[in-house]
Amino acid sequence: MNLNFSASSLEARYVVFGGALILVAVNLFKIGFFLGLLAVIVPLAWQWVLLRLSRTNTLSGFAQSDGAAEYSRSQLMTIALCMSVAVLVAPVFVFFGEALNDFFGALAGGDLLTYFVLRAGVVEELLKFSAVLIVVKYLAPRSVVRPADGIVLGCAAALGFAVYENFFHNLFLVDAQGGFQAFLLGTFIRVPIHALYGAIWGAAFGISRFLLPPHRYVVLGTGLASSIFVHGLWDTMAQSKTLFVFALMLLLYVSLWYGYIKLWSRVNAIEVVSGASHE
Repeated sequence: MNLNFSASSLEARYVVFGGALILVAVNLFKIGFFLGLLAVIVPLAWQWVLLRLSRTNTLSGFAQSDGAAEYSRSQLMTIALCMSVAVLVAPVFVFFGEALNDFFGALAGGDLLTYFVLRAGVVEELLKFSAVLIVVKYLAPRSVVRPADGIVLGCAAALGFAVYENFFHNLFLVDAQGGFQAFLLGTFIRVPIHALYGAIWGAAFGISRFLLPPHRYVVLGTGLASSIFVHGLWDTMAQSKTLFVFALMLLLYVSLWYGYIKLWSRVNAIEVVSGASHE
């Protein structure tokens, strides 16, 4: 993975990192240093867990490769870019999501699943996807050298969005009632599940980079549609307080983790002929 930043893309990278830091600093001031720090640290911790789980932050899979060290450094840089861009584009998508809330409600016609597929699934997953697209198209055009890179970048963008989302959810911690429970649910369920959604379309995105149209768009569209539906389904079930639905949510959560592991294993095993990328 060789980023080969041009002078203009280097400047854009500095703007992205600087803008993300400013946005984080503003929210640290808004909700307090400790809660703001937690909002950032938790997604970063999950990013580390996913990298260790997929073993992409080690050179194990590239130990015999001449460019192993360069690949590792470049990948970490691209992950940082995806997270930062996601933090920056999140307010824009959240604004449009709020503005279109009544429209989504009218379109759903009272059906909760349709509403949350549109309101949460479409808005948030397209937000994350747009962050990866910006990075791959403009900031790091050579960042996908194998299909599995799509999963890594999809998860990174999702966790970048989780940073922004945490700034609002952590406000609940200010209230002593249920604050610790909200923190635990956010840390171990809400934050990582965003990454699991991102892994679904991230795998499709990574594979699609090595396909020609129309197969490219079919694969990518299927991945996005799948993650959007699962996201909407989860948020719909979260509205219920019954023990049965809670058990279903737990089953879905475990299934997503299992699916992530299997998906990573299979996509990572895809062998790509040198120069096969159609970008």
